[in-house]
Amino acid sequence: MEKVRFSYSGEYAAVSGIDGRLRIWETETNNLKHEFTPSSHLSASCTCLEWAPTKEKHKRKRKRVVKSEIVVMGTAVGSLLFYDVVQAELVAQSKEAHSGKVTGLAWSSISLILYSCGEDGCILEWDTENTNVTRSWKGSKNGLSSVQVFQDNLLAAGQVITLWDLKKKISIATFTGHPNHVIQMEAVPQSNYFVTMGRGERFLKIWSTAERNCIATLSVPEIPQFFNLITDSLGQVTVSVVTQKGQLHLFQHKVNGPIRKPISPLSTLKIAESSDTTTNVPILASCLSPLLPSNVITAYGSWTNLRFESFEISSFQNQTLILREVFVTSSKYKSKSRSSHHELMEVPEDVKHLQSGTEEAIFIGDKLGKRKAEKPSDGELPMEERLTNLTISTSTSGIRENNLAYLLSQGLHSKDARILQSVLSRWDEEVISNTIRSLPVQLVVPLLNETKQMLAGKGQL
Repeated sequence: MEKVRFSYSGEYAAVSGIDGRLRIWETETNNLKHEFTPSSHLSASCTCLEWAPTKEKHKRKRKRVVKSEIVVMGTAVGSLLFYDVVQAELVAQSKEAHSGKVTGLAWSSISLILYSCGEDGCILEWDTENTNVTRSWKGSKNGLSSVQVFQDNLLAAGQVITLWDLKKKISIATFTGHPNHVIQMEAVPQSNYFVTMGRGERFLKIWSTAERNCIATLSVPEIPQFFNLITDSLGQVTVSVVTQKGQLHLFQHKVNGPIRKPISPLSTLKIAESSDTTTNVPILASCLSPLLPSNVITAYGSWTNLRFESFEISSFQNQTLILREVFVTSSKYKSKSRSSHHELMEVPEDVKHLQSGTEEAIFIGDKLGKRKAEKPSDGELPMEERLTNLTISTSTSGIRENNLAYLLSQGLHSKDARILQSVLSRWDEEVISNTIRSLPVQLVVPLLNETKQMLAGKGQL
């Protein structure tokens, strides 16, 4: 699952997926500003990322000010990477931050100190100038999943939420938490309240430092995957929630004591294709910036081709549908590419899947004629024979049978329900064993998430 964070001003969006690459997008121009590939991206995918508070460096000789925009990435092997957006380079890294996966990052906007937590249950305090750990302590025996700076203290959570005194490194309050692991926490500025989200739960919880239990809940129609919030001078909190189904829900509430009844969204935003309103365009992330409190910035489309747009919150109704041309190209391009149009076909149960040496997909299109004329290199089959080998016949020898790792990889990357259904519905133990052993390690977590959703949905993806 992709990780996304917006800069404080909303000018940039940092995105990193299971491929380990970091992409920096400009939200005003929809341009991909930078793309950074860590040397360890194949073995250490990004598990969390966070923007550093913006600071200014004064250069004495030239007497000018240089802005520094730093993005910190936590990885699956416990390392931290510090990427400078202005310089477009990796400025520092720590290979042995945690003994397991880094699960949370949080910056103090006042002291510019970075805190991290991991599956090892440890909390680390960082001197970011020298990339050194200044302090560390055990935050939980069962591992931690999220961390957040709260006033002069620190919130750390697994399932239970703990408030830590940063000076004495002692626990000063404990909250009941969530049934599942907390995956995001946000502090409400200039108040004693904070908001949390649990993995796979259809509600957000609002907490007060004066109460052990939550004082209010935000009821989300679908499972949320990301949220952020701002507050105005009157104390009204606006929360933007993006769900796994690609919808955006806005909540507005003035926190003033416990509320028993769950709070429903004030408005819901959906985006559809202008030429076909039945085709939904997924909203992937959103940003509420204190510099533009009356607007919400949305990122929609696909992770490889993001589009950003700012909408005025006051223009939203209870159900708002916006039409945009995203997936449909011009008619001129369509006429040229009709012959290269692909249709998804159902895969028979007895089909044999070839295991190629690479993960390149075989496309049949306009370039097929050119490839026929090319002479294949030694040891490489012509295109016609390679396509002929993909048969339902069981008489062909030399094919690696009972292994659906390649097809499963395609399904997890594209999130295609029919491909995933055709693979995950198999009962043959040999097929299951061979497929799991051949699956790339970075796809294990997406596979577990799909399996969990399949079981929760009673066998329906």
